[in-house]
Amino acid sequence: MMKKWQTSCVLIVLLLPSLAIGQKNRATEVLLKAAMNNELVDGDLKAAIEQYKKIVAVPGVKRALAARALLHIGICYEKLGKFEAREAYERLLRDYADQQEQVAAARARLAALVESPTDIEASGVVVRQVWTRPALVVSPDGRYLIFKDRDDLAVHDLRIGENRRLARGTRGFTAYPAISPDGQQVAYLSWARARSCESSV
Repeated sequence: MMKKWQTSCVLIVLLLPSLAIGQKNRATEVLLKAAMNNELVDGDLKAAIEQYKKIVAVPGVKRALAARALLHIGICYEKLGKFEAREAYERLLRDYADQQEQVAAARARLAALVESPTDIEASGVVVRQVWTRPALVVSPDGRYLIFKDRDDLAVHDLRIGENRRLARGTRGFTAYPAISPDGQQVAYLSWARARSCESSV
């Protein structure tokens, strides 16, 4: 009798982890459905991403579920125009290479993504920042930027990197600049004088 009781205890102990894993996987599948509903039905991509991340972070989660969640994290980030999409796909390829269907989808999406700045630079195109302040208007040839320098209208020459004042503002009411097609003149409106004015670039 004692031996039979001990055997029963051993079976119960062995079954408990299996039951726990089964419950965890079912809960994870429910979370996956909720995340996909947020993504595909409600269009709440940020909420979906957070739910997908929770799935990936569950200890002992099925690899197929984690890979699927990672793929959808990438898709959501793509829709949001975020660079993190690339990171999600690359993690899927690196950590879940055995999940062939999800890996194939991730490879295809990675190939379709715009090249990174590093890739562009390696191909001979150099990307650099030329201006950080808001520009009101840009000349047709792309050389001049018209911007507000405090209350004044000013022009920035992108070729030589110099700024020059075009018009001094009166209580900040100089606005709506427009550059001529040849890039040689700027028209603007001054509230103080209530008439159009011109200035040479």
